[in-house]
Amino acid sequence: MAKPAFQQSCQSCHATCGDCHVSKPPYSTNPVVLGGLQDGHRFARRPPMEMTCAGCHGGRVAAEYTGRYEGFPADVHFTKAKLSCTDCHSGAQLHGAGGETATTRFAVASRPQCTGCHPEAAAGKSAVRSHNVHGGKLSCQTCHSGIGKSCVNCHAGSGSTSLPVLKIGRNLRPELPFRYTVLRHVPTTRDMIDRATRLEHTLANFDRVPTWKTATPHNIQRVTARSSSCAACHNNPNLFLRLRDLDPDDAQANGNVVTAPPLPIPTR
Repeated sequence: MAKPAFQQSCQSCHATCGDCHVSKPPYSTNPVVLGGLQDGHRFARRPPMEMTCAGCHGGRVAAEYTGRYEGFPADVHFTKAKLSCTDCHSGAQLHGAGGETATTRFAVASRPQCTGCHPEAAAGKSAVRSHNVHGGKLSCQTCHSGIGKSCVNCHAGSGSTSLPVLKIGRNLRPELPFRYTVLRHVPTTRDMIDRATRLEHTLANFDRVPTWKTATPHNIQRVTARSSSCAACHNNPNLFLRLRDLDPDDAQANGNVVTAPPLPIPTR
């Protein structure tokens, strides 16, 4: 039932070789990218990050990484290490390894992992006590990500907004070994695809999947509001996703990612 919507929107963004190595995306949230060719018809072996990666991922990820959100610092890997997207996201990940197709981005074998570059931070091997205590339970981003964007009602037709908030919640991704991670709210609404399909209840399983999603923030900092001290996190319940944070109109499955035992979402 959702196939017409996929063809009209999702499918149009999946790139060919030339869409990254020759041209820029014609539609972009990044004002630097205006479509067309990058440099005539020359093939760019390593395309410029701001014109290609940020062209499609500029609405949130690139803005986080490069510090375009006013008042929020850029990712330390951008400011200190001067890394581009492809320094972490390798060719094997971008182009597919051996033609294999992963079911989710978290299942990609070549996906970047913090301990790939920072093995000394792995649980049981670190000189930092909190790494050893929390390493097997918390994702690295739980402590080291800055603030992130959560979106509300973007697909509802009115009242769309974004909020600078991440919440600590339960990880439901079976591909990830952590018990807790940071979550961001995604603007999926119950009837968002109905308008494209001209059908009703296209998202029949809407309540089975949380709209508070496991986040992969691109705004990593050595010291954050959560990692500055033990008390900064353990004495601050506002950092955690709780039942009172949930919108009754959102997916019922959000009750599974709150940090308290899963309970029904409160009704109005």
